[in-house]
Amino acid sequence: GQYEDKIEFQTKDGTFAVPIKAVLPKADLIVPESLTFGMCAIKDTCELSFKLSNPSEVHTPFKWVIQEPFSLTPSSGSLAPKTSCLIKATFSPKGGFVYNATAVCYFGDLTEPMEKSIKLDGIGKYPHIMVKHSSNSDESCTSSPGETLVQFGTVAAGFTADKTIHLHNLSPVNASFQVLQPSSISNLEKVFSCSQYHGIIAPQSTAKIKVQYAPSYPDASHVDYFEVNVLGATTCSVIKCVGKSKGPRVKFDTSSLGFGQVKSGGTITRILNIINDSDVNTAFQFLIDKVNSVFTFETTFGYLPAGSSQGIVVRFHPVLAINYYRKISCLLQNHAPLMLEVFGTCHTELVQPAVLQQKHIAQYKLFVKRGLSRTPPDQLNEMLNEGKLNVDENGIYSNPLITDLEKSEEDLSCEEQFFDDTSIGEAAIVQPHISVDHSQLNFGKCTNIPCVEQKTVNITNHTKGKVTCNWLKDMTGVFEISPESVDILPLKTASFILTFKPDRENQFYGCEIECFVSYKCARDYRLVEDKTLSPPWCVTVYCSGETFSRDRESFLPRLEFSATQLVFPAVTLQNTSYRTLCIANTPANPVRFSFDRDPTGTFRCKPSQGIIKDNIQLVMFRHEAMDMQTNKLPLCCHFNNEDKFNQEFMLIGSTESPKIHLEHELLYFRPTCVGNSSKRTFRVQNRSRIPISFEWKMRQQDSRIVEIEPRQGSIHPGENQLFTWWFCPEEEKKYLIKCKLFVKVGEGVAEAKNVTPSQPYLLRAVGAGIHGTIICADESIDCENVVVGTCVTKKITLCNPTDCDVPYRLLLSQEDSEEDDDKLVISVDEIGRDVLPARTNKSIHVKARPRRRTTYKTNINYQVIALQDKPESICDTSTLCCVTVHGVYPTLTVQDIRATGSAETYSKVQLWNLFSLESFNSVLDSDPQPVEAMSSAATRYSDRRRKPVSTRAVVGFAFGSAGCGSRSTVFYLSLLNSGSVPAEWTFLFPNDLQLELEYWAETGEYSSEELQQMQTIGHHLFSVEPSSGTLAAGHAQTVILRY
Repeated sequence: GQYEDKIEFQTKDGTFAVPIKAVLPKADLIVPESLTFGMCAIKDTCELSFKLSNPSEVHTPFKWVIQEPFSLTPSSGSLAPKTSCLIKATFSPKGGFVYNATAVCYFGDLTEPMEKSIKLDGIGKYPHIMVKHSSNSDESCTSSPGETLVQFGTVAAGFTADKTIHLHNLSPVNASFQVLQPSSISNLEKVFSCSQYHGIIAPQSTAKIKVQYAPSYPDASHVDYFEVNVLGATTCSVIKCVGKSKGPRVKFDTSSLGFGQVKSGGTITRILNIINDSDVNTAFQFLIDKVNSVFTFETTFGYLPAGSSQGIVVRFHPVLAINYYRKISCLLQNHAPLMLEVFGTCHTELVQPAVLQQKHIAQYKLFVKRGLSRTPPDQLNEMLNEGKLNVDENGIYSNPLITDLEKSEEDLSCEEQFFDDTSIGEAAIVQPHISVDHSQLNFGKCTNIPCVEQKTVNITNHTKGKVTCNWLKDMTGVFEISPESVDILPLKTASFILTFKPDRENQFYGCEIECFVSYKCARDYRLVEDKTLSPPWCVTVYCSGETFSRDRESFLPRLEFSATQLVFPAVTLQNTSYRTLCIANTPANPVRFSFDRDPTGTFRCKPSQGIIKDNIQLVMFRHEAMDMQTNKLPLCCHFNNEDKFNQEFMLIGSTESPKIHLEHELLYFRPTCVGNSSKRTFRVQNRSRIPISFEWKMRQQDSRIVEIEPRQGSIHPGENQLFTWWFCPEEEKKYLIKCKLFVKVGEGVAEAKNVTPSQPYLLRAVGAGIHGTIICADESIDCENVVVGTCVTKKITLCNPTDCDVPYRLLLSQEDSEEDDDKLVISVDEIGRDVLPARTNKSIHVKARPRRRTTYKTNINYQVIALQDKPESICDTSTLCCVTVHGVYPTLTVQDIRATGSAETYSKVQLWNLFSLESFNSVLDSDPQPVEAMSSAATRYSDRRRKPVSTRAVVGFAFGSAGCGSRSTVFYLSLLNSGSVPAEWTFLFPNDLQLELEYWAETGEYSSEELQQMQTIGHHLFSVEPSSGTLAAGHAQTVILRY
């Protein structure tokens, strides 16, 4: 409240007053009148801020009351005098509506608060994002609705390819998106990745994200899916990524190198070309000691660029006069190892073994298959003489008692040959002829120089003949073996002493010592025949040791690895898969490595230990599928025998069998019209890491009812295959069809060994066939009277009372056509094929345009037809309704005539005869000729002023005679519309139908007739009132004619 008073002052000059006013403190707040948020995405938030001010002198508490989806923060508080605060208003729509609300602010004394309000309004909008691949080529297309296909093509293993995806925000609001990768939880490897997994796209804008494909091993197909979810949107976009990995294609120009015969201490040189035919770079390494071996390579490692080749010099430098044969492995990155056969013969003047040739190696491989390789040559000759052996067409021995061929190295893949250690009997796939108990000997640390360490190696003879073992010397002299040569009886074992004698401290020592074992009788060419000569067997032992003291650190290893996680290709049970690891030794310092052994035997690597003396070291890993499970092993590799240099490699391998997931186990089809089809889509997901082949099978009679596309094919790992099902009933009944899906491992994957095939997956399809019917709401439709030449439209309703869609075609048949060339006067706007959905109505328009004054009847029929590119089967024609239309002309009749003036003395009969009304009514009732229709409008069809008369309907009106200056003769004609349609009539004088001619068309002088006609019309001797009008059916009108 406020108080007012005044103070009066009296002075000698008068009195004056000073008003006094006092106002009590009152709470007050200043708020805006309204807040407009505009459009906001559903489930998103828009924020606005405004200032809440307290202009009063009192401390003012406040509290906001507001309804969702609006909110105010802070919702309550208190303002000191002459202060203000910012209030944050939030709009969070839950649906696509226009929201209006009022926010009320209560302030002051909360027992009797004052209030002020703010009007809030906002619009909720559904956001929408369109996913599109940046490429305009065929790499991007839609494989199924809502799915964008991105083809990466073929990418080299170990490399990365990326594609750009455009996210177009087509809505007027912000679109908050999130990219999900459902398979990332279950996949052992993540070959597809996304550069951005969430973000916000401004209205009418585009965001770019990159999808990367990085395969780790070659010859694999990958499929993965990304889901693009938009906050508040009702749909989800799917990006399907497809890629295939490839590796290098490397080969030798020859699979074997023969060095022939050379004297002891001599050297023969050959050139080996290693060729890379692909567009992928790779690294190679020959697993052979380039110092101690009798076969020395100029280089044992290197990088082979794409599309290149490299020549390698191989030297044969023997000392012992024996035959030499060895199969050397060449490891390649992301490629199966290559095998190179090298052989040669060394002789002296005293010792001259038989010369080993390529044909002897091929002959030996046949001996292995025929079970004759374990028999010495001399015994083979005896068996041939005794008739126990046969000779084939190529002159090679065979045993008729042995029908089953033995397994040899030639039956194995390159990877299996590499891991098939024939020197270790228990680990060999093929039973060895000669075995060694230890192929690797580690002497450990020798700290006291000079020192001598010894270990024993045992070699076993698994053949039926006596063999001779010849060890080659270590050229460095660090490792010695004794005895260097010894004979071993059949099925016996000989022991050898290996001695480690280092000569320097702080060194790593390692070398491979070769031992060539051959039959005793092969030492001289006179003791063996050419048809029984076999190559020797090569046994190697890798020896290693070091002389670093305990207080002295070894070399610092600076290594780079091609991968620290090795995911193996998926295999079926009891099969194997392989991966290659490349270790780059940058400074080329000697580095000793040693991998731990897997106690379960699931994983294995070769070489498992050694010394990296060169720039690279390749190691091949093997995963053997023993059980149906996923195997993970953290395998530790020790470098330089120091724990601080240890490196852990994660090995992951899985044993797979065809495993799929059906989207539904029961597939329902809607009721379908007999002779037609219904379509359903259905997805099958391959949930295994191997490709699978599938085939749908069903009974012969069911195959006519249900069609599946595709019927057979393959599904890549992780792929969702879309199937289209067509249900085509042949009769009216319910169907229950059982379909079986048979799956097996796809092409390029070895079948599981000794495993029963999986049971087929069963899917039931349920549907019903119904005879489709269409009815019309009105069986008879009368278009009533229609003026000839005009058109009338009627709407009829077609009803489908059945539970199935009915494809139909409308047919029209006109009854009682008087003329053969009479065209249909009834037409329908939809005369072609169409489909009427189940339990629905449809309106069509029928147009009637009669051409003569008669009654037309037309039947509208329909036929149920077949769609979906099936052979068209037409059912019987059924009648929907009958449409009737009556063609009429407007009709006028003169029913009475009267006269006044000069003709008032004429009788009715005279008047009737003067105007020839009988003929006039007859003419009006007749059908007009086409030429008569030309007089119905102002048109010029003649260049003469007086138009020629081209109609037979000529009637004369005689007005009688009268004297000059007498009263006008007036006749009253009563016109009656005797027809059923309105009639529009007009009396036209000759000049009413005359158009003005151009000057050049004038004929010059007027004729007497033209002058007389112009005079008659110009003096208005005749007049008609009214000259035109319209009469409804049954109505009459009087027309006055004056003369």
